[in-house]
Amino acid sequence: MTIMAGRVSRHLMRHPTGIARVAVGAFTPASLPGLQLWLPADRGVITDGARQFTAANSEYFSKASEAALQTGNVDYAWAVQAYADTVTDYGMLVTKGTPADDEYELRRGASSNNAEFTIVRPTGADAIATTGGEYTTGAWHLLLAWYDSVNQTINIRVDNGTVYSKPYTHPGTTNTSALQVGRRSDGFYHDGRMDSLALFKSPPGGIAAIIATISSRLYNSGSGLTYADLTAAERTDWGLIEWWDMDALSGNETGAHAGLVLTDNNTVTSNPGIAAGAAGDGDPEKQHTDYSGQGNHATQSTHAAKPLYRQVTNGGKTFFVDRLDGVDDHLIVANAAGLQLTTQGTIMAVINPGASTALDTILCKGNDGGDPDYLWQLGRGGDDGKLSLYDGTAWRDGTAGAVLPNVYQVVELVWNGTTLQFLVNGADAGSISTSQAWQTSTDSLRFGRQATGNHFGGDLREPVIVNRALSASERRSLRRYLAAPCGITVS
Repeated sequence: MTIMAGRVSRHLMRHPTGIARVAVGAFTPASLPGLQLWLPADRGVITDGARQFTAANSEYFSKASEAALQTGNVDYAWAVQAYADTVTDYGMLVTKGTPADDEYELRRGASSNNAEFTIVRPTGADAIATTGGEYTTGAWHLLLAWYDSVNQTINIRVDNGTVYSKPYTHPGTTNTSALQVGRRSDGFYHDGRMDSLALFKSPPGGIAAIIATISSRLYNSGSGLTYADLTAAERTDWGLIEWWDMDALSGNETGAHAGLVLTDNNTVTSNPGIAAGAAGDGDPEKQHTDYSGQGNHATQSTHAAKPLYRQVTNGGKTFFVDRLDGVDDHLIVANAAGLQLTTQGTIMAVINPGASTALDTILCKGNDGGDPDYLWQLGRGGDDGKLSLYDGTAWRDGTAGAVLPNVYQVVELVWNGTTLQFLVNGADAGSISTSQAWQTSTDSLRFGRQATGNHFGGDLREPVIVNRALSASERRSLRRYLAAPCGITVS
């Protein structure tokens, strides 16, 4: 299994401008009667991450100075969605320079609920625009701070509200100090989260003409925006220099617009953010959208349990997968009548179980308070590559060694009411005679774990559930459709 090196900007990784589906004739799963769930791998994956800064750990980002980040006596604006966990003394959001020579500084006021935007004059006297207490803890706030070179004012507002301004005659100086996000060089840190950090500079029509529009759009009625939500015209007209979506799970943050990299210092972590958007390589998955038409979306609200959306290569193909860590990652689908496969059904997906094939739960419906309705598991008897199904009454075991470690393969099960069959890449992996109806409950369906554990550690891609037994020709078409983008050879 080969993972593409590095993390690619999210706007480059989205379908259709990113990696497109490899067509297999005119077939898609949407053409299958009885389709109940289809989670395409190349669209409909949503992330909502933000970066979590812990002041006690001195966590922050930094970026060496360059012309794009230097301002001087020109129009510019900083915007960030900020969530403060605590009221810290001078909780720093964005700074460039030293306390005696800050080119700009966006911060919390000293032990208050005020946000401040300041530029330090060459004489050392602060010029500070201060808000009126709107920057409260325990909530997301859009902070927008700007310098108007025509009207000679520094300005700040919170959540598209009151504009607080202060006159300032800019000397035209800049500095070569590093940009710091979440820290000032003398040891003041932000304690909380940041999402959707952006710098705008020298907009063609001037900052005064468009700042109200920028504020309203970025606030978005309290929902925020991602880079992908901006139009090409807005990026140009607003003078966008860089936009960091701040949704990497860990490590550095790469700008979505110009690729400027913020370097992680002291392990900035992650947590849910305010702005949800299309996931890119390495993003945690909040939702994987169902395209069956049944609305059976797979979601995860617990940040630590979110699978990662990863780009991988195999067999000369590049594609996306849901990567589960084998510890707590999984996706949840609410109960629906169509997912109650009482008398027949077909389930198919691409998997790579990693190094171990022992007790990997591909999916499980039920077991919130008792036996599962159906549980599809790999390696029930240990690391034996065997596919098994528990139908609410008994285990039905396939052939040992059918599923290989560290290999992408199409796995499927089909049950017609009298025979249950497992297949791997179209080859038989065990057939069992059974007319036992599968248990039915109103419990959820989970990908990657049982309610009681046994997590899947590996890659899962594009699961499909149909509430009838597909014919051999239908399964062949679906199998080839799933295999082709992944470089997998199937029958």
